[in-house]
Amino acid sequence: MLRPHTPCKVTPSRGFDLYGQRSSGVPFSTKCAVVKIQVRDDKTAVRADSSASRGYANEETIDARLLFLPHVKVDKGDKLTLLGVDLRVIEVMPRHDLHGILDHNQVDAVVWA
Repeated sequence: MLRPHTPCKVTPSRGFDLYGQRSSGVPFSTKCAVVKIQVRDDKTAVRADSSASRGYANEETIDARLLFLPHVKVDKGDKLTLLGVDLRVIEVMPRHDLHGILDHNQVDAVVWA
């Protein structure tokens, strides 16, 4: 049985408004279990309009895998805030126990941009 201890704030995504700005719902606090939060410093891809120097920029990315109890509503596109990091949910996968009962939801996320 999952026993999450890490405080987490979930801000539901409500799509986009008339002007193309992301619309958010009412945030709520819950707890999650952190499986992985990986901070990487990657080089960005070369743009087609870049100069002959083929310059790169360093970009910090974060991959995260979190576990939530079944009653916590988390959907793709929602914003998560935990440990001082803002994340965007890219996938939610239900995980069942050996008896077929939903045990928890596995949430994969990337840095909020």
